[in-house]
Amino acid sequence: RHNEALLGAALVDDRLYALLERQLTVPTTVGDLTLPRVVERAKGRLYLGLSESGGFEDVLFRALDVPIVDGARYAALPFTRRYAGTHGVQLTELGTKAGDADVFAPAKDLAPADRQTLQRLFVAPDTRVEPVRFAPTTLPAVLVVDRDVMLKRRLQDDQADQRIAAGVLGLARMFTDKVKDQGRAALYVNVDAPTIQRVLAEPDPARQAMAAQLVRATAFLSTRQSVELAHDMGASLTDFEAAFAALLG
Repeated sequence: RHNEALLGAALVDDRLYALLERQLTVPTTVGDLTLPRVVERAKGRLYLGLSESGGFEDVLFRALDVPIVDGARYAALPFTRRYAGTHGVQLTELGTKAGDADVFAPAKDLAPADRQTLQRLFVAPDTRVEPVRFAPTTLPAVLVVDRDVMLKRRLQDDQADQRIAAGVLGLARMFTDKVKDQGRAALYVNVDAPTIQRVLAEPDPARQAMAAQLVRATAFLSTRQSVELAHDMGASLTDFEAAFAALLG
């Protein structure tokens, strides 16, 4: 509590900020750390989480052993932004389109035939398939909820007019009207992953489809990202069991 109070106080007192910016800790996915320590562990960068735990960030960055600052906690978000700006540290805000683009590099050089194969193999309801490159290569795919699309759909709900003040709703819809709805989630398929390369190279169509089904189901099961995808859990478990049983014969 004392540390949180000092974080907030430092944001409104420049002298206090200069004195404590390297000593105060911020909450991260691996415990409370000073920002210099976070930068060190993240190899010169800062990653800021803006959503609840249980999303792709937990899976991806735990695999990389890189801490994420919990931006939902008191004063952590503005304090981290200020530190990054003051010291010229690259800051990636996860859960935003710009932040996700920093993490997932589009596989622009992927052969068109391979791109079509991935689209066919990994297609899922209301989910777009994005062939990308990211670390670690041991992670073949991750599922990311498109929060802008989910917000757009909530605001388009007939009941939204009854729940939200007209002025606020109008301002929000000015933003969401510009959002292109390509599905409530994106399945980022890591073309650098040996697993995906083996899927693409598999000559047996049945085995190829089963392997892709296992990867897709695992990606869905690895996220606990709020209620948006909760109803997919049963289907994902069924897909996983069916593909695993088929591979075992």
